[in-house]
Amino acid sequence: RRVTLKGEVAFWAMYVVNRFLRLLPTFAAVLFFFWKVAPSLSSSPIWKLNWDQHSEDCAKYWWSDLFFMNNFIPVGNPADGLAPTTCVGGTWYLAVDMQLYIFVAPVVLAAWHHGFYLKPLQGVRKSASTALSCALIAVSVGLAAYTTVKRDVWLQYFGEGNFYYYYVKPWIRAPPYILGLLLGLIFHDFTSEDKGQKRMAFLKRQLPSWVSVALFGLSLSILCLLVFPISTYYDTDHEIPPITTTHSAGWSRDSVIVYNTFKFFAWGLALFILVLPTCLGKLGLVTELLGGHIWAPLAKLTYGAYLIHMLYPQALLTSTDATTFYYHTSHTLGMWLVFTVGSYFWAAILWLVVECPAGNLQKMVMTSIMRPP
Repeated sequence: RRVTLKGEVAFWAMYVVNRFLRLLPTFAAVLFFFWKVAPSLSSSPIWKLNWDQHSEDCAKYWWSDLFFMNNFIPVGNPADGLAPTTCVGGTWYLAVDMQLYIFVAPVVLAAWHHGFYLKPLQGVRKSASTALSCALIAVSVGLAAYTTVKRDVWLQYFGEGNFYYYYVKPWIRAPPYILGLLLGLIFHDFTSEDKGQKRMAFLKRQLPSWVSVALFGLSLSILCLLVFPISTYYDTDHEIPPITTTHSAGWSRDSVIVYNTFKFFAWGLALFILVLPTCLGKLGLVTELLGGHIWAPLAKLTYGAYLIHMLYPQALLTSTDATTFYYHTSHTLGMWLVFTVGSYFWAAILWLVVECPAGNLQKMVMTSIMRPP
């Protein structure tokens, strides 16, 4: 299509508006329900104590959640990075995703498809976009190292030592997003253009099966190395491992710096090399497993389950707890099952009542707006 200033401004404006319309209705419904309706569904000292505080947090910060700013507002404590809770727990990730979607993805996409709208770059636009992506990842890794050292970030607070300044910031979380975006562009190139399809067929013929299997094994190894060794951080001589102090941890300070610096990049890279062979038609079993139709219903409910998954257990526990909670493996697994199934059950209702109708309405509105006169 012919590129014009008016057309590009309209496209990128609708690019942002469409994202807001996709996420906001369901998000607002969950926020409103657990703010105004849920507190009146039960009554007990524990219930009142919990939901009074929740309502107070919602009254202060509902706008921060809905405008995808809750990873910046409220501001965390400079000493330890802890931040006040907002209305819908865990939605800092939506804020990170939205910020990367608005401020990073358009730059990479504009470079890939249009060479930054500069004629000299038209012939090398994909190389320029790839180089830009690598540069952004390098900056992110550098900022992760800088923040870890400056803020004395250790592995605490559910695995992170500084929630506000490290854990929820988009410039720390960017590498997996950028790598996923780049992989999506490569796959689009392979499947939508004649040159790309020929290149894909050539790579599929030339790439030995053992290389695909090796990449799969390497990916799983990286993922396991990022997840399981964390337990050794709490392997100390103390009966109670450190949670709010940096003393007696099982890792050296240098080990923590290296881990915090590279973990998000390594996680994104592992997923990149896991999915890349499947884009070339390799690893058929993995492709069938990850792309199976059995996941389609759950995929439709994932967004709703994500929004509910912290507030639903909170409501369940505060309405039923009457004794001190003691850890037991079977009890914990049972609660996990209840929370998981329950979250998806209520997500199904949310999808039928809010998300699906809102999505259909959004599709009708966007189609009418984008239809040429």
